[in-house]
Amino acid sequence: MESTIEAYIHKIVSELHCGEEEKKDMIDEIKDHLYLLIQEYKEDGYSNEVAINKALETFGEQKQLARGLQTSISPFHKICKITTGIFFGLYVLILFLKFFLERMILTATIAKSGDFFNPHVAIPENFTGVFDIEYIHLNANFLPFKTTLQYIMNADSYNVSIIIENTIGNALVFLPLGIFLPLLFSKCHSLLKVSITVTIIILVIESLQLLLCVGQFDVDDIILGTIGSSIGFFCFLFFRRIKNEITAIRRIEKEL
Repeated sequence: MESTIEAYIHKIVSELHCGEEEKKDMIDEIKDHLYLLIQEYKEDGYSNEVAINKALETFGEQKQLARGLQTSISPFHKICKITTGIFFGLYVLILFLKFFLERMILTATIAKSGDFFNPHVAIPENFTGVFDIEYIHLNANFLPFKTTLQYIMNADSYNVSIIIENTIGNALVFLPLGIFLPLLFSKCHSLLKVSITVTIIILVIESLQLLLCVGQFDVDDIILGTIGSSIGFFCFLFFRRIKNEITAIRRIEKEL
């Protein structure tokens, strides 16, 4: 039943946003309280298994305990999370405006003037719809780094601002996701999970752009966006480490 106790404690601590040292201290403190409860139930005549189950039940529901502990560790955590959520919402809105609404409005404005030219995608003759093979061939790139290498090899043929926007810009626009995801979602505290999540998000954006005729699908955008979010995640780790070190120094100063 030791594994049951470990799993119970892990569920509580995994929900906390704090340093590793604080988590270790919290684990030890919870264990001490649980084992005292278990011992009391065993002294009352309960078997070890029943005593453990009753102790866990008495101790409380894990998510509720995690919220209480988080408040004690960081009183302003809830406010910070709400603020971060608001900024994340604004960021998502900006992405929607940039990749969809702005382009839809421009296309509709051009069409209203009587010109059926689409500035975002190449429309083939005898266009039958977004699943037209010729349309996909003209507006989709599935070969990694093909577009990026084209910009590099033929730099003289492109405006510098276009090259920067479609390479460095594609990485920077998704950099904030590498910061927002681990701040808002406890399950996104590893580079692998952040990278997978961002890859799926950009894949959806690229696919919708192609289906809505407001942009081209390019696997390079997915790669560059994922690289950008990874940089953002390392920024998150860097600032979290600084915060944890400051917290550790303050704790030592209090003990002294």
